[in-house]
Amino acid sequence: MTRSSDQVLDILWWLRGRVVIAADGLHWRAWGAWQSREWARIIAIGRPTSAARRTDDTRLHVITEDGYEFIYGYQLREADAAVEAMLSWADLPEREQVGRYLFHCRPATSEQVAARAAEHIHTGGYDPWDFWASRARRF
Repeated sequence: MTRSSDQVLDILWWLRGRVVIAADGLHWRAWGAWQSREWARIIAIGRPTSAARRTDDTRLHVITEDGYEFIYGYQLREADAAVEAMLSWADLPEREQVGRYLFHCRPATSEQVAARAAEHIHTGGYDPWDFWASRARRF
């Protein structure tokens, strides 16, 4: 991508994307509408590890009692600071790694988190999206 297209994506994310970490829960603006989840309903929050090869996949994963959500954003600026703020509100002391993602989990839920996350995360072998993502980064 060119620098100007990066700037356009940054502007679009600035206009469209929002993540709000509040006492009552986690709120984020997706392309369609605002999404909200109470802290008590969040089982785990996942983020890419620092050693992840795919630098373009910076989604945050939110696993709730009854769903699986993604927080998207072009490169999710300040994602590490956002996750640290989320962890200060949520009780997620356990850690579980699934593929290239590290999940912060509620106590005694790591097995459930691993099973649910494995349905949404590429955990090994050939990743066709990784191939195309590496090609897009060359332009």
